[in-house]
Amino acid sequence: MTAEYTIAICTYNRADVLKLCLESIAQFKPEFLEVPVLVINNNCTDSTSQVVASFGGQLAIREVVEKNQGLSAARNRAFQECTTSYIIYLDDDAKVTQEWFKGLHKGLKDFANPDYFGGPYGPYYLVQKPVWFKDRYGSDHLQQERGPIREGDHISGGNMGWKVELIRACGGFSTELGMNGKKVAFGEETALLHRARTLFPEARGVFLPDMKMEHLVPEYKMDLRYCVKRFWNLGRDDFKSFPGRYPINVKTFAYEVALLGFLPVYYLFRNRERYPYWQNLFYEVGLWRVRFWGRVYTALLGR
Repeated sequence: MTAEYTIAICTYNRADVLKLCLESIAQFKPEFLEVPVLVINNNCTDSTSQVVASFGGQLAIREVVEKNQGLSAARNRAFQECTTSYIIYLDDDAKVTQEWFKGLHKGLKDFANPDYFGGPYGPYYLVQKPVWFKDRYGSDHLQQERGPIREGDHISGGNMGWKVELIRACGGFSTELGMNGKKVAFGEETALLHRARTLFPEARGVFLPDMKMEHLVPEYKMDLRYCVKRFWNLGRDDFKSFPGRYPINVKTFAYEVALLGFLPVYYLFRNRERYPYWQNLFYEVGLWRVRFWGRVYTALLGR
């Protein structure tokens, strides 16, 4: 029996974690169901093709090379190659479980085949994490409720499903947004969600908390220098991907300027139960200021 969905994994030079992702799918996919797996090789120069080939006897897997560099280009190629009603995007560092498959199938049934859907994710690690790094820093949507996706909510690009016809009608993912090679960028799935809601307000989106997967938090993502770069780029792409969602007015600008001077005092007298390490305060308070100034930068300079 063939599934009504294809699992699409876009990858760029991460053969080692891609292998872990494919192993989890092979281990937990329903025995009675042939699940098509589509790997979009975005100009990989490592052993990605060999890894994909090694799963030929375990999965209904196919590799396609997308020469146009960038995650959005790869995701667009994935839905163009898809032959099922739904496409489910997983990041190449994802690991699914039996519960992920159960949550997915139950959600599609309970909500009578929604037009798009998403689930939460938690972290997994391959190295010892720093003492200050909380698991929730590598998680998202864990508290989001089951049911219709509300205005202002979003879904994670690394754990989401769409009707292929809806993505096609929306024009796919913007190639001006999203990761591109080693360039850190975001926002392509948020922009698509915004476009779908604008063009097709009748389309039904749901959140499925049981469709939980894990994603890798590598060592470099637990370095605050990377976190600053990431939040800066999140701010820049906030402004581009969801026009009007983050207004910058005199009040918010004045508040952020005043807060910059207050942060050193906040550090000295911080709640040490909430922020046991200075890195916690920087991550939970300071990085959101970095994100704000990334939005301001884009608003003023348009880039």
